[in-house]
Amino acid sequence: MTAFQRKLGLFIDGFSSPRANLAHFPTCAEIHKESPQCEKQIQKYRADLEKVQEQFNNRFQDFHEMQPRIALFTDPLSAAVSAQPSEQQLKLCKLQADPFFQAKRNERGISFWRLLPEARFPHLRDFALSMASMFGSTYVCESSFSTMKHIKSKERNRLTDEILFYLMPTLCNRVTPETCEKASCGSMDSFYSNPKTPARQTS
Repeated sequence: MTAFQRKLGLFIDGFSSPRANLAHFPTCAEIHKESPQCEKQIQKYRADLEKVQEQFNNRFQDFHEMQPRIALFTDPLSAAVSAQPSEQQLKLCKLQADPFFQAKRNERGISFWRLLPEARFPHLRDFALSMASMFGSTYVCESSFSTMKHIKSKERNRLTDEILFYLMPTLCNRVTPETCEKASCGSMDSFYSNPKTPARQTS
């Protein structure tokens, strides 16, 4: 994400110069070489790139606000204490000054947080659990939404929310249910294998 933002800034700076720097746009450079009069036409791409940059920043604003939390989770021994919530600052100072944890500086991420005793650092442990439980992508959400659309289609538009609530785990769960347990299957096998079992009467 950060790399893409830097690339956008680089592209905008290239189009902002009096003579556009098209080193990263070989097709535009070729067109400009063949038709130098299209200089003004190429300059309009700067506005398009600025719109992309604005939309990208708005879309990922939450990630920008989470940068101090991400830095703390990734490397707690080097994170800025002043950038963290007040309830974590004192414990973080104690953590960063502890010789035992200084010796574990090579441990990063979840491997480091597992070393923290819950009795000494309850708030920091809760913070680490909240960060580790975050989804790495929106795949699960998008997949569940597609499943919901498959269940509640145009032909099933009268399904209530309650029924949909019970149907969703059935399709989203990867566990294959056993339709015939050993106990019940055993009883049925004995029923058909026992010749003395009376046949079912039909009326």
